[in-house]
Amino acid sequence: MPKHPKNIPLYHLPHTSRLGVPLIIGQLDPQEFASGGSIPDRHSFYTIFWFLSGEGIHHIDFEPYPIQKDSLFLMQPGQTHFFEMKSSPTGYKLFFDESFLDGQLARTTAELFRLAVHRPVYNLSSFECEKLHPYFSLIQREFKLHEPHQHLILQQLLTIILLQIHPLFQSKNGRQPQTLTGDFQTMVEEHFHQFHRLAPYADRLGVTIDYLSECVKRDLGFPASILIRRRLLAEAKRLLAHSHLTAAEISRALGFVDRAYFNRFFKREAGLTPINFRKTFREKYNIGR
Repeated sequence: MPKHPKNIPLYHLPHTSRLGVPLIIGQLDPQEFASGGSIPDRHSFYTIFWFLSGEGIHHIDFEPYPIQKDSLFLMQPGQTHFFEMKSSPTGYKLFFDESFLDGQLARTTAELFRLAVHRPVYNLSSFECEKLHPYFSLIQREFKLHEPHQHLILQQLLTIILLQIHPLFQSKNGRQPQTLTGDFQTMVEEHFHQFHRLAPYADRLGVTIDYLSECVKRDLGFPASILIRRRLLAEAKRLLAHSHLTAAEISRALGFVDRAYFNRFFKREAGLTPINFRKTFREKYNIGR
């Protein structure tokens, strides 16, 4: 694999069409995977990968997910990902910016990608593929045409695709998060480096700690405190793997009272110390120092 940069690149969506539509749809290019892998990066936009063929591993926030025929992956803005491929894939990549969404479509999209954040892959059945494929083909064709009303046409096709995908991830991940749980997830994303306990979140949401815990566990299947710990751990791993920051600097950036407490937290959650994680990860994936 090629050497990776120390810092995780953050890519923004260029307005590539003549009308400035903040959406890109295209085919997966097997040549991009010729080396067997990809450089870890992040996107500031929503991302959908649909693998029609190919075999490998898609690492999302340091969790490995198998790639197989008709694997559908969803990623929220900011998530770290990279590929390790055993065979060159075919399929689709669909990128779109939050600015492309409005009203109900924005809310539906936020709910869908919150559902997928802990289980980001769905393996489509042949029937589900037959339903989705015409819309992916249409949105790709419309994207290339640059005709009048392109923005509206693409938005309507994207809406259909998201509405087709939503129940698949809802059935895979259980109940759809209700408003309180969704608000809590959004708040954790904004404040995880500042608040490590439930009390500040409950106060800001206007509910008791017990009620917040009960709602989150009902909707997501695990306690609210685990969501905070997972987010902290994911960010710590990102910074250890792809930044030059020391463990002490990462500890401060994530709001821990001292490095010793951060070390204990990381070892408890990840099974090894921060320094050992950095060393193991960089050696395994040949990341430049």
